[in-house]
Amino acid sequence: MWNLDPGGLEPSKDLPLLSNTGDIRIRHYLINLDVKFTEKIFTGALIIFLEPASEKEKKDGILKSHGGDQSSEKQSNNVAEGNCSKDGAKYVGVIDKDGNNQEGEIGQDTNRVQMGQKEENGSMESESELVGKDLTNDSGDGIKKDKVLTPGCTEGKTHREWFTCILDCCDIVVDSVEEIKLDDHVKSIRGDADKLLSSENSNSRDVDNCEDKKEDKGPRKIFVESETKLSNLLGYRRCNFKERNAAFTACLHLPGESLSFKVGDWSLSIWKKGIRKVEDFPSVIRIVYSTMAKGHSFTWTFDQLGRECVFSQGAWINNRSLFPCQEPPGAMATWQAFIQTPKEYVVLMSGDEKAETRVTSTGMITSYYYVDMVMPPSMLAVAIGQWQGVDLPIDVKSSEQEDTIKIVYDHKSRGTSCDHEPWPCRINASHQPVIPARIFAPRSILPLAEEEFGGRIPGFLNAAFKILGPHPFSRLDLVILPRCFASMGLASPSIVFISQSLLSGDGSLCSRLAHEITHSWFGLLIGAMDWTEEWLSEGFATFLEDPVQSIAENWTKEKFHEISNLRALLRFKALKAEIENTASELQIMRPMGDQSHTRDALLVGYVKNGRHPDKWFLQVHYLKGYFLLHYISEIVGLESLLHVMSTYVSTFHGRLVLSREFFKILFDMCPKLSENGINQDVIDNEWLDSPGIPKILNQERFIKGNKLIEQVVSEVTKWETVDTHFRIKDKGKLKKKTCPELPDVNVNLSSEQLCLLLEHLLQSGRLRQKTLAKLREDFELHLKNAEIRHRWCELVIKHRFMDGYGDIRMFLLKDQSMGVYLYGELLASEDPIQRLLAETCYEAVAMVMDRGCRRTVEEMLGIQQSK
Repeated sequence: MWNLDPGGLEPSKDLPLLSNTGDIRIRHYLINLDVKFTEKIFTGALIIFLEPASEKEKKDGILKSHGGDQSSEKQSNNVAEGNCSKDGAKYVGVIDKDGNNQEGEIGQDTNRVQMGQKEENGSMESESELVGKDLTNDSGDGIKKDKVLTPGCTEGKTHREWFTCILDCCDIVVDSVEEIKLDDHVKSIRGDADKLLSSENSNSRDVDNCEDKKEDKGPRKIFVESETKLSNLLGYRRCNFKERNAAFTACLHLPGESLSFKVGDWSLSIWKKGIRKVEDFPSVIRIVYSTMAKGHSFTWTFDQLGRECVFSQGAWINNRSLFPCQEPPGAMATWQAFIQTPKEYVVLMSGDEKAETRVTSTGMITSYYYVDMVMPPSMLAVAIGQWQGVDLPIDVKSSEQEDTIKIVYDHKSRGTSCDHEPWPCRINASHQPVIPARIFAPRSILPLAEEEFGGRIPGFLNAAFKILGPHPFSRLDLVILPRCFASMGLASPSIVFISQSLLSGDGSLCSRLAHEITHSWFGLLIGAMDWTEEWLSEGFATFLEDPVQSIAENWTKEKFHEISNLRALLRFKALKAEIENTASELQIMRPMGDQSHTRDALLVGYVKNGRHPDKWFLQVHYLKGYFLLHYISEIVGLESLLHVMSTYVSTFHGRLVLSREFFKILFDMCPKLSENGINQDVIDNEWLDSPGIPKILNQERFIKGNKLIEQVVSEVTKWETVDTHFRIKDKGKLKKKTCPELPDVNVNLSSEQLCLLLEHLLQSGRLRQKTLAKLREDFELHLKNAEIRHRWCELVIKHRFMDGYGDIRMFLLKDQSMGVYLYGELLASEDPIQRLLAETCYEAVAMVMDRGCRRTVEEMLGIQQSK
């Protein structure tokens, strides 16, 4: 069980992890929800399929936090450790929504435990969070006020201590919790499952074995189909996934018997009177509930045509306000989802296959998705709107040149063994270098998205396959989300959300697509055991942007190094700026420090800085992780590092890892590192555990001999001459001073070069208004990609160039994923006109802003926080 009072937790910044996964595990989620756009909620039911934690999972559930070790045996009744009162009276430890410890008053009306204020009209007011043992009243009549259970009352102290299953959730309304007794319905379940199996069309994927039948054969681990508690109860074979899913689905409408439960700010606690042991706890539970409009797991908004839509947004709280789940690292499961919507809506979701749809008797559309790969519940993503879609070609033109990046590791020649939970693994599916892909968007921008992305995505998929091996998922949907989407991209299994800001018109931001595609391997197929080690996904994906694009577009090695170092210089400047404006604690790539050395030490009951308001907009982990890998590639060579990454994927696919496990492979395969004095201690001290920029890292290493950068430096000089020309002209005739002629500036710079030019000009002194006007006109800056326009807006703010204020307004309205920084710049200038510009832009979009962005901007403006 997770720590009642995790040492070091900062209530306003850290995210609690309360599920008692060391005792009980969810193996499968069956989600059945209706979408209510008028109320901005989901309603329906979640069925969870549970088993006692295995011996290994119990071991992983042992807590080794700042205060010392806690034994799972001592917590067998799910009561936090401490000292019991002398009379054996009951106490519960509670944490409110801000993470503060409080005492909770135990009572019961039918099946609820009241904490804090009483329930009125079926709703809780200001509930505290139960972390530990919920109790029922033996008599069951009315509310009985009991003493509160102090941490540490273990099994046997009192006869009323029932085993409690604790789930992570937030902002949901639970109507009922029921046990589905399988023994009473096993014949019905098996009969319904057989009907479902026989009715499946012939195109359904055959997954009778734990491995994809189309895989290339080779040495591999053979899964032993030992049956589990659930497989025995439901009558399916563990590795027959069609049979398994059919058995789960057959439970959808079975009757149930009420269980006791308590909904808190951060958890849902469920128990059954008389059940003290996890082995006797119900295996199948139905939770009938509805979400709240204020839930932070999803955004209700309007698309580019003004039509309603909703999408999960990868919030700080993951999917906790979408469905109750187990969040701690290692708590992975499969899922199925039935989503009912009005007929004009399309449901796009994480899933092994495209949606199966049917029309209900009420005219609604039911969309069905499933995932057979065990995953954390945070990976489920959904987007519902009136999207239109287009299929992309899967053919890739091959015209490889001689002098290109060579992939020295041939993943096709080797069969990879699996060391993960049994599921239809694709690690040896080398028959499919390009998986089927689709683009979805409102009809107004779909042609633009198809033109810009359609011809590039297949090449990026093929390049990622060449580097990393078979695609972890068999399909890919890309969804262009509305302007309020707060990221440039967000990857989930089989689906990627994309910001409309990536639609530049010239493909100059398409490297971001490569970033999201490689997340299928880093972040999804391989996850971080320590969630604070974000660099294991974001740093890897950022580093692979350039190699993937290089292979996809057949760059020569010279072109690759020129462009890669130019981009590295831009990233270095971005990192330097972030470091200068970021708290030191947020600059550390491994915030848990030495605790990250062991898995048990990570189970401290919270995610460090998981709710930190500043973290949402930071890219320190992206950039420092990128530069660490870039630094390593300079020593061992790019192709050798790509070889290491491929081996890392084949070794750890389907698992959660710590950074140490990557470095073990790296040092084993690359002796050049130790020859150059690089070992684990150096990596820890200079990169992972320290704030700031490592001393070894400086911009000169990217500039030297780079022709693209030299061109930019030359252009900077020209624009300084342009400014001198206008300065002298504006002052009229001056004695002994000759006005220089306007130089011929190069307006054919690449997008990255233009970004670098603007970076240099931002660091220069004051520029004349005429210089800025010429700069805008010559380069048509207001029409360029979002990265260029952002830097242009910074120049406009710095020089108070009023003719450019319209460009700022347009950026803040249309490119909200990148606009928060500009609000800060406008207000920091202390210019009343610029402040008015910030206020009017905020007022224009406040109701359709991402809530995290909105809260941050409101803090900047000093206005009352919106709810």
